[in-house]
Amino acid sequence: MITKLIVSLMLLLSIGALESQADSAIIKCDSEKYDFGNIVESTEVSHDFYVQNVSAYPVKILDIGKSCGCISANIDIKNLDAGKKAKLSIDLKPNLTGKVYSLIKISWQVVGDKNQSGITSISLYANVLTVLDYDPHLYDFGTINADASPITTTLNLSKGNANIDWTQIQTTSRFLKLETVRKGVSNFSLIVTLDPSKLSCGSFHDEIDIKPLNNNAPLPYEYKIPFLATITSEVTITPSVLYLGLVSNSKPKSGQFQVSSKDNKPLEFISIRSSIPNFMTSKLIKNDGEALLFDYNIVPQSTTGEQYGTLTIKVKGLKERILSLPFLAYVKASG
Repeated sequence: MITKLIVSLMLLLSIGALESQADSAIIKCDSEKYDFGNIVESTEVSHDFYVQNVSAYPVKILDIGKSCGCISANIDIKNLDAGKKAKLSIDLKPNLTGKVYSLIKISWQVVGDKNQSGITSISLYANVLTVLDYDPHLYDFGTINADASPITTTLNLSKGNANIDWTQIQTTSRFLKLETVRKGVSNFSLIVTLDPSKLSCGSFHDEIDIKPLNNNAPLPYEYKIPFLATITSEVTITPSVLYLGLVSNSKPKSGQFQVSSKDNKPLEFISIRSSIPNFMTSKLIKNDGEALLFDYNIVPQSTTGEQYGTLTIKVKGLKERILSLPFLAYVKASG
């Protein structure tokens, strides 16, 4: 009896193993991995794989999954008869530097049999070289009073490991004052100054755009370095950000926010403006002298997708202040 049981278990395990092998052997790729080697950042590289249905059944390619938005993939045939091959073209444009790894997952199914399906994976590797190195990659000035003196920090720029020559840099920013100091052929210090008295109170975000040049000719590379700060004063706004979440493009949505004085001094309302007036409107509904209450309304529209903007409120406390209230929503189609 025990012998029969052992034999039965061995048969079941063998059948399971054969079925597993059969499933995994239905769609095969000519290579399970590919290494692009050294590539320069912002450079797009390509490679073609050949996928084959090695089973005796027709197979449909359901999806080409990608682990990174930096990959585009296209397969020329999605319905593969027995023995048929398809070309899978991959384009990679990494948004990271250093050693990168990505994964392609080919989902397939035997035609007419939902139980016969699986995934064939391909691994991609690359070593992404830099043209320009910089430090830091993000800078936060922290919390600053609106009446404080200008604050300065330094950004260091140098030649990257891609060994591409550049001799100059072009820098731009909306709100930050920039001064470039040369320290070598491809070595610079960028002195960054923030003047809080010229900014709105609230969350501050800006980017420095940097482009390397060689003999006054711009190279096809661009860098964006975020700079953050929180500007405070005797006037506060609650909440500091309007996260509106998922909203319908056919249904209005409303809410309230408040501007108040920390020292209970009188506040005078001057104006309010929306950066997207066809999406978000706002108005003052109550003024008790020490606090201003506003309502906001999302206007129904045909637009869908992410909506990001700012309400700019001007009030007068001890001084005239400009407050920024960012708002963020994702608009979906109704129905």
